[in-house]
Amino acid sequence: MTMTIDNKLIVPSYIAAEQREQELKKQAEAAASEKAENARKAKMLPEPCGYHLLCQVPEVDKKHGELIVKADSTVRVEEHTTVS
Repeated sequence: MTMTIDNKLIVPSYIAAEQREQELKKQAEAAASEKAENARKAKMLPEPCGYHLLCQVPEVDKKHGELIVKADSTVRVEEHTTVS
């Protein structure tokens, strides 16, 4: 005989244990799948070989507010002194 309490089915302990085992297997499979996906993504990155740096010049606004235009030298100085 089965009874439901708060939308949970009361089942024998061996069935509950099986359900827990199945849930743990699903979690383990999901974790393994995520780990495999992360490994696949890591292989997409190039292997470092040397002492090269990747530099990116930040984009600086060419206007100060809406109407004032900055000089090219000012924009260049801002681009070269910006640290991100």
